[in-house]
Amino acid sequence: MDIMASGGKFTLGLVQMACAADPGVNLRQAISRVEEASRAGAGIVCLPELFRSRYFCQREDPAFFDLAEPIPGPTTRALSEVARKLRVVVVAPLFERRAPGVYHNSVAVLDAGGEVAGLYRKIDGINPAPHLRDEEVNRTVSHVSAIPEVREFLVSHLREFLSLDNLVVEGRDIGSIVFPDTPYKFYIDASLEVRAHRRTAQGHSDDLFSRDRVDSSRRASPLIIAEDAHVIDSSSLTIDGVVGEIIGRLKIQRLSAALRLDS
Repeated sequence: MDIMASGGKFTLGLVQMACAADPGVNLRQAISRVEEASRAGAGIVCLPELFRSRYFCQREDPAFFDLAEPIPGPTTRALSEVARKLRVVVVAPLFERRAPGVYHNSVAVLDAGGEVAGLYRKIDGINPAPHLRDEEVNRTVSHVSAIPEVREFLVSHLREFLSLDNLVVEGRDIGSIVFPDTPYKFYIDASLEVRAHRRTAQGHSDDLFSRDRVDSSRRASPLIIAEDAHVIDSSSLTIDGVVGEIIGRLKIQRLSAALRLDS
């Protein structure tokens, strides 16, 4: 995003437009407005929220889910061409389909080279990313995770990610419940003392013994070691050491992606 890296002043273009029912019409109008703003000297052009359709966030209606698209996707590709041609940054708010059944009111930032330079996602109007390690979340996560309906929802949606590509997934029931058929399972453990020290270094003060007890005894998707999982005791290992053990095991299992690391 060379316009931002320059550190100098730049002109910001804010687009207002009346949106039609046809997303294609709205996209063409948005591109026209970006071109108009560029001619007026704008270096960054911000499009309206959910500009591909009439604003529908006043209510939740499954009929609107068909408006969602992936990022990158058709709209970002069209806007990327414009951003690259005009050498402007385009801020594009879109209704994103992140995975089957997973939707976000998102903002994609396309730099002057046409690349997706940033992506902001909201859930219920809030970006959850900065709060995932909040103490309140840390304190209550095990109890919320024990609710059967929560587990059922999460397991179902996690499995849908298989439709996207190959995955590396971490979680307390990933190998035993979510993806029980994968031959590539690792259970990474450490002594309670080492785990407590690591959690403190992350800024958390929690009772790991109690959390393990709750997670291991919950009725839905309990924390267990899958019978075919390879157990790694990371108590005396660095992160690189753990990764090395995993890759070594995957090479023994003849996983092609791991074998290519030697080529």
